[in-house]
Amino acid sequence: TLVAKYVNRRRALRRALAAIPRVLTPFEVLVKAITDNQNKMFLQNRKFKAHYFALSDCAKKFLADEFKFDAEEKTTRELSRELENVLTTTETVKDWVRLFEEMDIIKFTDQTPGEIEARTLDERLRQLAERSRRQNHEITPGFVPMRDQ
Repeated sequence: TLVAKYVNRRRALRRALAAIPRVLTPFEVLVKAITDNQNKMFLQNRKFKAHYFALSDCAKKFLADEFKFDAEEKTTRELSRELENVLTTTETVKDWVRLFEEMDIIKFTDQTPGEIEARTLDERLRQLAERSRRQNHEITPGFVPMRDQ
Protein backbone atom coordinates (compact mmCIF):
# COMPACT_ATOMS: atom_id res chain seq x y z
CA THR A 1 0.00 0.00 0.00
CA LEU A 2 0.92 3.64 -0.16
CA VAL A 3 1.68 3.87 3.58
CA ALA A 4 3.99 0.84 3.44
CA LYS A 5 5.90 2.35 0.49
CA TYR A 6 6.28 5.62 2.40
CA VAL A 7 7.55 3.84 5.54
CA ASN A 8 10.01 1.70 3.55
CA ARG A 9 11.30 4.73 1.66
CA ARG A 10 11.82 6.61 4.96
CA ARG A 11 13.68 3.63 6.46
CA ALA A 12 15.93 3.37 3.42
CA LEU A 13 16.65 7.08 3.57
CA ARG A 14 17.49 6.89 7.28
CA ARG A 15 19.85 3.95 6.67
CA ALA A 16 21.54 5.80 3.81
CA LEU A 17 21.96 8.93 5.93
CA ALA A 18 23.32 6.90 8.86
CA ALA A 19 25.96 5.39 6.56
CA ILE A 20 27.36 8.82 5.66
CA PRO A 21 30.28 9.64 7.97
CA ARG A 22 29.81 12.84 9.93
CA VAL A 23 32.33 15.57 9.18
CA LEU A 24 34.13 16.62 12.34
CA THR A 25 34.57 20.27 13.27
CA PRO A 26 38.15 21.57 13.64
CA PHE A 27 37.69 21.48 17.43
CA GLU A 28 36.50 17.86 17.34
CA VAL A 29 39.50 16.95 15.17
CA LEU A 30 41.78 18.61 17.74
CA VAL A 31 40.21 16.74 20.66
CA LYS A 32 40.54 13.44 18.78
CA ALA A 33 44.19 14.20 17.94
CA ILE A 34 44.92 15.04 21.60
CA THR A 35 43.33 11.75 22.68
CA ASP A 36 45.31 9.83 20.05
CA ASN A 37 48.47 11.56 21.28
CA GLN A 38 47.72 10.55 24.89
CA ASN A 39 47.30 6.95 23.75
CA LYS A 40 50.85 6.99 22.35
CA MET A 41 52.06 7.37 25.95
CA PHE A 42 54.82 9.85 25.13
CA LEU A 43 54.76 11.36 28.62
CA GLN A 44 54.80 8.01 30.41
CA ASN A 45 57.85 7.07 28.33
CA ARG A 46 59.43 10.51 28.96
CA LYS A 47 59.41 11.34 25.21
CA PHE A 48 58.75 15.03 25.77
CA LYS A 49 59.91 16.23 22.35
CA ALA A 50 57.56 13.82 20.58
CA HIS A 51 54.70 14.90 22.87
CA TYR A 52 55.34 18.60 22.27
CA PHE A 53 55.85 18.22 18.51
CA ALA A 54 52.60 16.25 18.21
CA LEU A 55 50.60 18.80 20.20
CA SER A 56 52.15 21.69 18.28
CA ASP A 57 51.09 20.04 15.03
CA CYS A 58 47.57 19.49 16.43
CA ALA A 59 47.35 23.14 17.46
CA LYS A 60 48.51 24.42 14.08
CA LYS A 61 46.07 22.16 12.25
CA PHE A 62 43.25 23.44 14.46
CA LEU A 63 44.17 27.07 13.76
CA ALA A 64 44.47 26.40 10.03
CA ASP A 65 41.10 24.66 9.84
CA GLU A 66 39.20 26.92 12.23
CA PHE A 67 40.47 30.28 10.95
CA LYS A 68 41.20 29.34 7.33
CA PHE A 69 44.85 30.33 7.07
CA ASP A 70 48.00 28.32 6.42
CA ALA A 71 49.34 27.71 9.93
CA GLU A 72 51.24 24.47 9.66
CA GLU A 73 54.56 25.86 8.39
CA LYS A 74 54.45 29.18 10.23
CA THR A 75 56.73 30.24 13.04
CA THR A 76 55.31 31.47 16.33
CA ARG A 77 55.87 35.08 15.28
CA GLU A 78 54.07 34.52 11.96
CA LEU A 79 51.21 32.77 13.76
CA SER A 80 50.92 35.71 16.13
CA ARG A 81 50.44 38.10 13.21
CA GLU A 82 47.80 35.87 11.64
CA LEU A 83 45.95 35.43 14.93
CA GLU A 84 45.83 39.19 15.46
CA ASN A 85 43.70 39.33 12.32
CA VAL A 86 41.20 36.66 13.33
CA LEU A 87 40.82 36.71 17.11
CA THR A 88 38.78 39.29 18.95
CA THR A 89 40.95 39.71 22.07
CA THR A 90 44.63 40.39 22.46
CA GLU A 91 44.67 38.16 25.55
CA THR A 92 43.75 35.10 23.49
CA VAL A 93 46.48 35.95 20.95
CA LYS A 94 48.99 36.28 23.81
CA ASP A 95 47.88 32.93 25.24
CA TRP A 96 48.48 31.21 21.88
CA VAL A 97 51.90 32.85 21.59
CA ARG A 98 52.85 31.78 25.14
CA LEU A 99 51.70 28.23 24.43
CA PHE A 100 53.68 28.00 21.18
CA GLU A 101 56.76 29.57 22.81
CA GLU A 102 56.55 26.99 25.61
CA MET A 103 56.30 24.18 23.06
CA ASP A 104 59.14 25.64 20.95
CA ILE A 105 61.54 25.61 23.90
CA ILE A 106 61.02 21.89 24.42
CA LYS A 107 60.92 21.08 20.71
CA PHE A 108 64.09 22.92 19.74
CA THR A 109 66.34 22.71 22.81
CA ASP A 110 67.55 20.04 25.20
CA GLN A 111 65.38 21.36 28.01
CA THR A 112 62.85 19.12 29.68
CA PRO A 113 59.51 20.54 30.78
CA GLY A 114 58.32 20.56 34.34
CA GLU A 115 56.10 17.60 35.09
CA ILE A 116 53.01 19.74 35.74
CA GLU A 117 53.51 21.75 32.54
CA ALA A 118 53.95 18.61 30.44
CA ARG A 119 50.96 16.82 31.96
CA THR A 120 48.63 19.80 31.62
CA LEU A 121 49.69 20.91 28.14
CA ASP A 122 47.00 18.95 26.30
CA GLU A 123 44.22 20.32 28.53
CA ARG A 124 45.54 23.88 28.31
CA LEU A 125 45.61 23.52 24.51
CA ARG A 126 42.06 22.16 24.45
CA GLN A 127 40.77 25.00 26.63
CA LEU A 128 42.51 27.67 24.55
CA ALA A 129 41.16 26.14 21.34
CA GLU A 130 37.65 26.09 22.82
CA ARG A 131 37.92 29.76 23.81
CA SER A 132 39.23 30.67 20.35
CA ARG A 133 36.50 28.67 18.63
CA ARG A 134 33.83 30.46 20.65
CA GLN A 135 35.35 33.83 19.71
CA ASN A 136 35.41 32.83 16.05
CA HIS A 137 31.72 31.93 16.13
CA GLU A 138 30.70 35.02 18.11
CA ILE A 139 32.18 37.52 15.65
CA THR A 140 29.49 39.99 14.70
CA PRO A 141 29.06 41.90 11.45
CA GLY A 142 31.29 44.95 11.41
CA PHE A 143 34.12 43.14 13.26
CA VAL A 144 37.39 45.00 12.83
CA PRO A 145 40.57 42.94 13.38
CA MET A 146 42.76 44.13 16.28
CA ARG A 147 45.54 45.27 13.97
CA ASP A 148 43.21 47.80 12.35
CA GLN A 149 41.72 49.23 15.55
